[in-house]
Amino acid sequence: MGGVGDGTVLEYIEVIAGQDDGFEWFGGTVNSKYLLSAYNNDDSFDYDQGFCGQGQFWATVQCDNDVDGDKGGEFDGDDQAGALPRAVPAIYNMTVIGGKNGQIDYDKDAGGYLYNSISVDATTVMDINTSSAAMQTAGLLKIDNNVWCADSSDASGGTAVFEGTLPSGANNVTANPYMGGAAYLNLSTLARDAQNGVTWKPSQVPAVVSNLAPYTGNFFTAVTYKGAFSPVATAWTAGWTVGSQLGYFVE
Repeated sequence: MGGVGDGTVLEYIEVIAGQDDGFEWFGGTVNSKYLLSAYNNDDSFDYDQGFCGQGQFWATVQCDNDVDGDKGGEFDGDDQAGALPRAVPAIYNMTVIGGKNGQIDYDKDAGGYLYNSISVDATTVMDINTSSAAMQTAGLLKIDNNVWCADSSDASGGTAVFEGTLPSGANNVTANPYMGGAAYLNLSTLARDAQNGVTWKPSQVPAVVSNLAPYTGNFFTAVTYKGAFSPVATAWTAGWTVGSQLGYFVE
């Protein structure tokens, strides 16, 4: 998407098994909800060149073969240092499963706000590079009230690696969201159940349903859970997505 404005709203879109990024924004202010990026060969979500839209209920599952796929979120400002406008989008309720080269990366003066999201099954869950660290200092990069789980087979959530410093007191927690329930710990394939598919829905554990960042403005839907999927309702991917129709997802 190149320079798409907020007169356009993107909802209920799936990009699956592509050879490049799932969704990529080059500038613009377009808003989006219910975006699914599954098994794509580059980044799942990628923004650049001053993108300042709003997003909610973004979900991705990355390939787990250590060859395909890159990052769940490749978030850049601009290839030209100091270019304006800054990329400062607001993203709520994102779910990221897997990531060969880490899950979310901020680089090249990227800013943004990431709230009430869940990250599962990647050792390096966050990388904030030097230029984006300056955006963080300036208050233009805030990563608050999220759940980080490096290893869903570990009851504690494993050891999440952050390259860069998260804001102090920002209510980010390292915990297991128990995707698919407590029995999820018994899955030998972590985020991907070879028999039943990918489990999108977290459990109603405190890390998921408490201590949420407030929802502001008219675009975002106020919900009582973190991540892209309700712990109790049928997943919004059900029925219409290719992954659902082929039985790849537990919904």
